[in-house]
Amino acid sequence: MVKNIAKGFFIGETKIEKMLSLAAFVFLILLIATGGYWIMTRQYNKYLIGLVNILVLFAGTLGLRVKTINEKEEAKKNAENSYEKMGLSLEEATEYFLSRMQNRILREWINLLIGTTLISICIIVFFPV
Repeated sequence: MVKNIAKGFFIGETKIEKMLSLAAFVFLILLIATGGYWIMTRQYNKYLIGLVNILVLFAGTLGLRVKTINEKEEAKKNAENSYEKMGLSLEEATEYFLSRMQNRILREWINLLIGTTLISICIIVFFPV
């Protein structure tokens, strides 16, 4: 039972869940490495934004992973409520709503990546040491 819970939480059922879980794990490792390096050097400069950037990416990716779990249940409820109105079978309607949810989550994740990268670049380039 513990193996099934760990498999469902850390790996996920859909491709977007697996991608977000893997990204959150990678960002966690980078956060630990960057935080450890910062603790050893204790340099307060504009490159500290790297630590903050990875922290934001980890928290944002983990938040999107939780949002994926919640919206997956909502997509299934929407499919159950409207599959007859749409003229589709329950499986087709569920597939439709899940794909819309996955596209929305992927768009938000890409916006998170691009936004944090652009903000970090602007801080590094435009602000002096």
